[in-house]
Amino acid sequence: MNAHLYLWRTVACIRNRDDQPEVHVFFEGPLHRVAAIALLDTLLPVVWGVAPHEIETYNLTSEAELQLQACGDSSTGDARLLEVGFGPEGPYYADPARVQLFVRPAMHARLTAALNSAALLSISGQPA
Repeated sequence: MNAHLYLWRTVACIRNRDDQPEVHVFFEGPLHRVAAIALLDTLLPVVWGVAPHEIETYNLTSEAELQLQACGDSSTGDARLLEVGFGPEGPYYADPARVQLFVRPAMHARLTAALNSAALLSISGQPA
């Protein structure tokens, strides 16, 4: 792969398995959606140890799309990548226990910081 990788998020699960709830999967891949899906369809069976037909994915969203769709303002920073809904108190964020990161080290550090920020925002309702 070349150095031009883009951040993607999808929701994924193993079909008919109660021990594998839906998770938000972040991964880096090509810019083009079809190529990103192909990479994901190769990656998840390997890391989860199941056949490809056992995996269901949906809501593949690029980093740019996540930022555009975010309800939080720019003061919430990268926590916006983890938004999964919005309520009277503000954005809802993905449960860190149900987030998987398949990214390079620098992106891993960035997303880990975003997870920590989202956890603080969930507690305080204010930007970290």
